[in-house]
Amino acid sequence: MPHRFLSGRFGRFGRPAVRPAARFGRSAARSAARFAVPAADRHRLAGESSATALLLRSALLLLLLPGCAPQPLGRGTPAGRSGEELLPVLATAAPVTLLAQGVGAGCARVEPLVSGAHDSHDLHATPADLVRLGRARVLVINGLGLEHELPTLLRSVANSTLRVVDSSRGVTPVLVQGRPDPHIWLDPRRALVQVETIRDGLVAADPGCRDRYTANARALRVSLLDLDRELAAQLAPFRGGVVVGPHAFMASFADRYGLRAEGLVATPEISPSPGDLRRALALLAPAGPRALVQEPGESAGSIEALGRDLGLEPVPFDSMEAGFAGAPPPGVSPPVATADPLGPYATVQRGNARQLVAAFQTSLASGQAP
Repeated sequence: MPHRFLSGRFGRFGRPAVRPAARFGRSAARSAARFAVPAADRHRLAGESSATALLLRSALLLLLLPGCAPQPLGRGTPAGRSGEELLPVLATAAPVTLLAQGVGAGCARVEPLVSGAHDSHDLHATPADLVRLGRARVLVINGLGLEHELPTLLRSVANSTLRVVDSSRGVTPVLVQGRPDPHIWLDPRRALVQVETIRDGLVAADPGCRDRYTANARALRVSLLDLDRELAAQLAPFRGGVVVGPHAFMASFADRYGLRAEGLVATPEISPSPGDLRRALALLAPAGPRALVQEPGESAGSIEALGRDLGLEPVPFDSMEAGFAGAPPPGVSPPVATADPLGPYATVQRGNARQLVAAFQTSLASGQAP
């Protein structure tokens, strides 16, 4: 059978299987019953001091009061789950996988959809990947056309209970040459909407862990807003600055922080033409904050040529699409109780901002247009 997409973007089919909420075991009264005083001992205690008898009665009363007796931890409580109890979840783009791991920590096992993929467009699944997809309960995608081969991939597996969560649902994208920019995670505010959509999708698939998913999403929200304020303060002096990259991937970041971002071409599969280079030169010619950026690991030929003509040194800007150095291995969700639940996402974003600030300062220090 086909699969149900929360966004309705690919159609709606079937009904997802919903895991029933877990039971919480003995009641407080039954737990307290273990501490009842036998009849023989009551006669012995009768002769003891009134203070000791009062202490015993008080302890027994506290055990019987709701909320005071020791309660066993059930599934979905802050203690989380382990092993086979974890909800099997797959995700596409590396930043979306990291956000889903943060939301699902303790209750879900979140893995990349395609093992060994170097970017979000690479959906060439191995037989082992297809087996995992057939067993998954939830698939979290970025949306906005980033995973254009996904419908074909989903048709190759039979998983009638798979719930597809489109994390772009609710996001207002930036249009680049008439098409929505899918790199929405580069804007922490848009990433926050993704976190909330992922939370809702996991809760719908696994209501027994609602409290854990909600708490995890709340921690991510705090960190994303803190990070956004930090980046906004750093980039505020350079509002209106122009950033040119090898292809259009910075639109969402630039929109959030008042910059103008342009790519030589729309997608990395296209080679820039002489007209593309002339357009970039015209954008960067006026005096003001200017920067050339290059994604790590990509060919920098055209950007370096522009830099030589303009006297600008290209700086790295990581879109995170190819993944994170030092991120948890597949299947290992990072714990929520860390210094920063955003982990390498926040590290990369701070590094991107520092590189842009340095480039803008250098361009302003030159004092004149080339």
